[in-house]
Amino acid sequence: MHVAVIAISERQSDRLRKMTRAVLGELASLGHEGELFSQADTRVSYFDYIIACSEPEGIGKALGQRLEEKLSSGGNLTGKRSMALLLKSGLRSHKALALLMAAMEKQGMVVTMGEIASADSEAAAAVHEAPIIRG
Repeated sequence: MHVAVIAISERQSDRLRKMTRAVLGELASLGHEGELFSQADTRVSYFDYIIACSEPEGIGKALGQRLEEKLSSGGNLTGKRSMALLLKSGLRSHKALALLMAAMEKQGMVVTMGEIASADSEAAAAVHEAPIIRG
């Protein structure tokens, strides 16, 4: 299957880049084709599954003001099966994950799974358990 991995963050830290590389590596080991995007563009709407990776803007729950703007540039994402993956950072990570999932659902995506990962191995394990199937 073709899987789009979108790294959506205001600060694009090294930890987020490492996590997305781990996600892409796990997808390859499972036999899926993954492609990394720094923001959603119209090509994302042609993928079978979408994994949105993000991290909080600071130590709180805020994900940044341009999150919805970056997701909305992905074309018609209505009905696309997806996963929300949040890099644990600071306090209130569960609230930040809920905000990420809500932003994805607002674009019409069907969020099948949401996980918080504090290490690359946790992100890879979450992707291994994700229900990556055509919807």
